Amino acid sequence: MSIVKRIILTVLLASMLVGITGCGDKFDSKGYDYSWVRKSRYICHALGAIDDYSYTNSKEAFLLNYEKGYRIFEIDLKMTSDDKLVLFHSWRNKDIKKLLGIKREKDKNNEPLSSEEFLNAKIYGSYTTMSFDDFTKLIKDYPDCYIVLDGKYGVDDKEEIPKEYEKIYDTIMQNSPEMIDHFIPQIYFEDMLDMIMDVYSWKSIIYTWYGFDNDPDFDPVKEAEFAKDKGIKVITLNKKREEELYSDGKLKELLLDEGFVCFVHTINDEAEADNYFSHGIYGLYTDSLIDKK
Repeated sequence: MSIVKRIILTVLLASMLVGITGCGDKFDSKGYDYSWVRKSRYICHALGAIDDYSYTNSKEAFLLNYEKGYRIFEIDLKMTSDDKLVLFHSWRNKDIKKLLGIKREKDKNNEPLSSEEFLNAKIYGSYTTMSFDDFTKLIKDYPDCYIVLDGKYGVDDKEEIPKEYEKIYDTIMQNSPEMIDHFIPQIYFEDMLDMIMDVYSWKSIIYTWYGFDNDPDFDPVKEAEFAKDKGIKVITLNKKREEELYSDGKLKELLLDEGFVCFVHTINDEAEADNYFSHGIYGLYTDSLIDKK
């Protein structure tokens, strides 16, 4: 990247940080605390890469990437067959085989493992699996971290969401209560906000729009208005959605000009990252990029 372009990006990011520090009367945060955004442009996806492996959500990945300087981490949460929350991306057979080396019959696809099966396995034969209980005990020793919660919920999960968030809340309060406001839920549809706020008044919320990927009725105007009305300040987009909104001018009109802080996932290439920053995107979910700001 040329020096001129790098300077332009630096100025752009500095102007964003001014907006994040004080949103003025354009954006009422309604009691939320988004100060964590100023820590970094990068959210460490699934606890980050380790030995070129991604999606491990492993203890070793967290420790390694903390040492590299990450302070905002995303974790994937799944419920086991015996109702224990664990850090794992998917119960699809192919993911269980790839990450855990466990082969299953086809009719078991998307069925959860038991907590014993999961916690006794090693990710890629080497890395430590964790329950959410394990993780909340671990994170207590890293009070400068923030944790983004990814449960990948859809509208069909409305009965499960309150139950799982009760478990999330109870586990945090049991193991690391002083960290409760460092946990950042992601919501995937409008009704989910009230569901999780009935459990606890979370101090920061991310509205993640990838849940609308297969929704032909998705309306960015409606969803931006919802977020603004509720005081949600951070919107996460996938690459396809960002490119659509950028190309028709709606990224600027609906989100950036209204004071939203936008993240894109998952980016591991420096040139690609710089391209999104030039669009006005503030931050990225990444497995391996290091924030140099």
